[in-house]
Amino acid sequence: MIIEEFERMWPAKDFPVNTLIPVPRLALDGMLVEIDAVAVASARPPAR
Repeated sequence: MIIEEFERMWPAKDFPVNTLIPVPRLALDGMLVEIDAVAVASARPPAR
């Protein structure tokens, strides 16, 4: 499921860095996916 969505969003296969860790159970009953994200933005755009 995840790989198919990555291929749809990034057809050139230049995927963002990610880590997938299987766990026996998520935080709450009934949860299908748990996502934790960290984003860093530069104060100025990168030089081209």
